[in-house]
Amino acid sequence: MYSRMAWLEQLVILVDRRSAVRVPCLDTQFFFDEPTRAALLRLLSRHERPLLLCAPSLAVAAEAAGAPYLLLDRDDRFAFLPHFRRFDLDAPTAVDGYAYDAVLCDPPFANFDLGRLRRVLEVLAGGDPLRAASPLYLCHNERREAALRDAFAGSGRQLARLAPVGYSSVKESTQRSIRLYGPPPAQPRPGDQGAEAAAVGARERRGRELST
Repeated sequence: MYSRMAWLEQLVILVDRRSAVRVPCLDTQFFFDEPTRAALLRLLSRHERPLLLCAPSLAVAAEAAGAPYLLLDRDDRFAFLPHFRRFDLDAPTAVDGYAYDAVLCDPPFANFDLGRLRRVLEVLAGGDPLRAASPLYLCHNERREAALRDAFAGSGRQLARLAPVGYSSVKESTQRSIRLYGPPPAQPRPGDQGAEAAAVGARERRGRELST
Protein backbone atom coordinates (compact mmCIF):
# COMPACT_ATOMS: atom_id res chain seq x y z
CA MET A 1 0.00 0.00 0.00
CA TYR A 2 1.27 3.48 -0.84
CA SER A 3 2.32 5.72 2.01
CA ARG A 4 0.43 8.99 2.27
CA MET A 5 3.43 10.86 0.83
CA ALA A 6 3.81 8.48 -2.09
CA TRP A 7 0.08 8.74 -2.81
CA LEU A 8 0.31 12.53 -2.91
CA GLU A 9 3.31 12.36 -5.20
CA GLN A 10 1.39 10.09 -7.54
CA LEU A 11 -1.50 12.56 -7.50
CA VAL A 12 0.87 15.36 -8.50
CA ILE A 13 2.00 13.21 -11.42
CA LEU A 14 -1.64 12.53 -12.32
CA VAL A 15 -2.37 16.25 -12.28
CA ASP A 16 0.42 16.74 -14.80
CA ARG A 17 -0.81 13.98 -17.09
CA ARG A 18 -4.44 15.09 -17.20
CA SER A 19 -3.63 17.68 -19.81
CA ALA A 20 -7.14 17.76 -21.22
CA VAL A 21 -8.88 18.11 -17.84
CA ARG A 22 -9.62 21.43 -16.18
CA VAL A 23 -10.44 21.85 -12.51
CA PRO A 24 -13.43 24.17 -12.21
CA CYS A 25 -13.02 27.37 -10.23
CA LEU A 26 -15.84 29.42 -11.65
CA ASP A 27 -15.64 26.93 -14.52
CA THR A 28 -12.05 27.84 -15.42
CA GLN A 29 -9.04 26.48 -13.55
CA PHE A 30 -5.83 25.15 -14.98
CA PHE A 31 -3.19 22.95 -13.40
CA PHE A 32 0.29 24.41 -13.07
CA ASP A 33 2.98 22.28 -14.70
CA GLU A 34 5.70 20.71 -12.55
CA PRO A 35 8.45 23.33 -13.10
CA THR A 36 6.00 26.11 -12.21
CA ARG A 37 4.79 24.30 -9.08
CA ALA A 38 8.39 23.81 -7.92
CA ALA A 39 9.31 27.44 -8.60
CA LEU A 40 6.19 28.78 -6.87
CA LEU A 41 6.85 26.62 -3.81
CA ARG A 42 10.34 28.10 -3.61
CA LEU A 43 8.88 31.58 -3.97
CA LEU A 44 6.36 30.96 -1.18
CA SER A 45 8.96 29.42 1.12
CA ARG A 46 9.88 32.94 2.25
CA HIS A 47 6.42 33.17 3.84
CA GLU A 48 5.18 31.25 6.89
CA ARG A 49 1.45 31.01 6.14
CA PRO A 50 0.66 31.41 2.42
CA LEU A 51 -2.94 31.45 1.26
CA LEU A 52 -3.64 29.72 -2.08
CA LEU A 53 -6.72 31.02 -3.86
CA CYS A 54 -7.90 28.90 -6.80
CA ALA A 55 -4.54 27.11 -7.03
CA PRO A 56 -5.32 23.46 -6.16
CA SER A 57 -2.42 21.81 -7.98
CA LEU A 58 -0.01 24.00 -6.03
CA ALA A 59 -1.74 22.96 -2.81
CA VAL A 60 -1.22 19.29 -3.72
CA ALA A 61 2.46 19.99 -4.31
CA ALA A 62 2.71 21.89 -1.01
CA GLU A 63 1.12 19.02 0.86
CA ALA A 64 3.49 16.52 -0.73
CA ALA A 65 6.45 18.72 0.19
CA GLY A 66 5.26 19.32 3.74
CA ALA A 67 5.04 23.06 3.09
CA PRO A 68 2.48 25.28 4.86
CA TYR A 69 -0.61 26.46 2.98
CA LEU A 70 -4.34 27.01 3.12
CA LEU A 71 -6.26 26.28 -0.09
CA LEU A 72 -9.48 28.10 -0.90
CA ASP A 73 -11.27 26.58 -3.89
CA ARG A 74 -14.74 25.51 -4.94
CA ASP A 75 -13.64 22.13 -6.30
CA ASP A 76 -14.55 19.48 -3.71
CA ARG A 77 -12.28 16.94 -5.40
CA PHE A 78 -9.49 18.58 -3.40
CA ALA A 79 -11.33 18.19 -0.09
CA PHE A 80 -8.97 15.31 0.76
CA LEU A 81 -6.30 17.91 1.46
CA PRO A 82 -6.12 18.63 5.20
CA HIS A 83 -5.84 22.39 4.59
CA PHE A 84 -8.67 22.75 2.08
CA ARG A 85 -11.64 25.04 2.59
CA ARG A 86 -14.47 25.28 0.13
CA PHE A 87 -14.69 28.81 -1.19
CA ASP A 88 -16.85 30.54 -3.77
CA LEU A 89 -15.54 33.69 -5.42
CA ASP A 90 -19.15 34.77 -5.95
CA ALA A 91 -19.88 34.62 -2.22
CA PRO A 92 -16.60 35.34 -0.42
CA THR A 93 -16.17 35.26 3.35
CA ALA A 94 -13.31 36.27 5.62
CA VAL A 95 -10.67 33.68 6.47
CA ASP A 96 -10.92 32.68 10.13
CA GLY A 97 -8.22 30.98 12.14
CA TYR A 98 -5.44 31.43 9.61
CA ALA A 99 -3.32 34.57 9.79
CA TYR A 100 -1.96 34.36 6.26
CA ASP A 101 1.08 36.45 5.37
CA ALA A 102 0.91 36.11 1.56
CA VAL A 103 -1.68 35.34 -1.10
CA LEU A 104 -1.10 33.46 -4.34
CA CYS A 105 -4.08 33.64 -6.65
CA ASP A 106 -4.62 31.96 -10.00
CA PRO A 107 -7.99 33.46 -10.84
CA PRO A 108 -10.29 32.59 -13.74
CA PHE A 109 -9.22 35.84 -15.37
CA ALA A 110 -11.04 35.05 -18.62
CA ASN A 111 -14.45 35.41 -16.99
CA PHE A 112 -14.02 37.08 -13.59
CA ASP A 113 -13.82 40.85 -13.31
CA LEU A 114 -10.65 42.20 -11.70
CA GLY A 115 -12.61 44.71 -9.65
CA ARG A 116 -14.58 41.85 -8.14
CA LEU A 117 -11.36 39.99 -7.45
CA ARG A 118 -10.01 42.97 -5.54
CA ARG A 119 -13.20 42.98 -3.50
CA VAL A 120 -12.81 39.25 -2.79
CA LEU A 121 -9.32 39.88 -1.43
CA GLU A 122 -10.65 42.70 0.75
CA VAL A 123 -13.34 40.42 2.16
CA LEU A 124 -10.78 37.68 2.82
CA ALA A 125 -8.75 40.09 4.95
CA GLY A 126 -11.75 40.65 7.20
CA GLY A 127 -10.64 44.16 8.09
CA ASP A 128 -7.21 43.00 9.28
CA PRO A 129 -4.67 45.57 7.98
CA LEU A 130 -1.81 43.06 8.07
CA ARG A 131 -3.70 40.62 5.89
CA ALA A 132 -4.88 43.39 3.60
CA ALA A 133 -1.26 44.48 3.08
CA SER A 134 0.20 40.98 2.71
CA PRO A 135 2.13 40.31 -0.52
CA LEU A 136 -0.07 39.30 -3.45
CA TYR A 137 1.12 37.02 -6.24
CA LEU A 138 -1.32 36.92 -9.11
CA CYS A 139 -1.35 35.05 -12.42
CA HIS A 140 -2.69 37.12 -15.29
CA ASN A 141 -2.58 37.68 -19.02
CA GLU A 142 0.09 40.27 -19.79
CA ARG A 143 -2.01 41.58 -22.68
CA ARG A 144 -4.42 42.86 -20.01
CA GLU A 145 -1.73 44.23 -17.74
CA ALA A 146 -3.05 47.78 -17.87
CA ALA A 147 -6.45 46.62 -16.63
CA LEU A 148 -4.74 44.69 -13.82
CA ARG A 149 -2.82 47.74 -12.65
CA ASP A 150 -5.94 49.91 -12.85
CA ALA A 151 -7.98 47.43 -10.83
CA PHE A 152 -5.47 47.37 -7.97
CA ALA A 153 -4.47 51.04 -8.06
CA GLY A 154 -4.58 52.52 -4.57
CA SER A 155 -4.75 49.10 -2.91
CA GLY A 156 -1.24 49.40 -1.51
CA ARG A 157 -0.21 46.23 -3.31
CA GLN A 158 2.42 46.52 -6.01
CA LEU A 159 2.08 44.14 -8.93
CA ALA A 160 5.23 43.96 -10.99
CA ARG A 161 5.58 41.50 -13.85
CA LEU A 162 7.82 38.73 -12.50
CA ALA A 163 8.02 35.69 -14.77
CA PRO A 164 6.13 33.39 -17.17
CA VAL A 165 3.80 30.76 -15.74
CA GLY A 166 3.38 27.28 -17.22
CA TYR A 167 0.29 25.06 -17.24
CA SER A 168 -0.30 21.43 -18.11
CA SER A 169 -3.66 22.12 -19.71
CA VAL A 170 -3.16 25.28 -21.76
CA LYS A 171 -2.03 25.55 -25.36
CA GLU A 172 1.53 26.77 -25.73
CA SER A 173 0.38 29.75 -27.78
CA THR A 174 -1.88 30.84 -24.90
CA GLN A 175 0.71 30.24 -22.19
CA ARG A 176 3.13 32.68 -23.76
CA SER A 177 1.09 35.62 -22.48
CA ILE A 178 0.42 34.41 -18.92
CA ARG A 179 2.67 35.94 -16.28
CA LEU A 180 3.09 35.95 -12.53
CA TYR A 181 2.69 39.40 -10.98
CA GLY A 182 3.71 40.34 -7.48
CA PRO A 183 5.87 42.57 -5.31
CA PRO A 184 8.87 43.86 -7.24
CA PRO A 185 12.20 42.28 -6.25
CA ALA A 186 14.12 44.20 -3.61
CA GLN A 187 16.60 46.63 -5.09
CA PRO A 188 20.23 46.49 -3.93
CA ARG A 189 21.74 49.48 -2.15
CA PRO A 190 23.69 51.91 -4.36
CA GLY A 191 27.26 50.75 -4.85
CA ASP A 192 26.55 47.18 -3.73
CA GLN A 193 27.54 45.52 -7.00
CA GLY A 194 27.70 42.07 -5.47
CA ALA A 195 24.11 42.28 -4.24
CA GLU A 196 22.99 43.72 -7.58
CA ALA A 197 24.61 40.86 -9.49
CA ALA A 198 22.99 38.35 -7.14
CA ALA A 199 19.59 39.98 -7.58
CA VAL A 200 19.88 39.95 -11.37
CA GLY A 201 20.96 36.31 -11.29
CA ALA A 202 18.05 35.38 -9.05
CA ARG A 203 15.57 37.07 -11.37
CA GLU A 204 17.04 35.32 -14.38
CA ARG A 205 16.95 31.94 -12.63
CA ARG A 206 13.34 32.48 -11.59
CA GLY A 207 12.41 33.33 -15.16
CA ARG A 208 14.06 30.17 -16.43
CA GLU A 209 12.41 28.05 -13.75
CA LEU A 210 8.94 29.34 -14.50
CA SER A 211 9.34 29.19 -18.27
CA THR A 212 10.98 25.74 -18.54
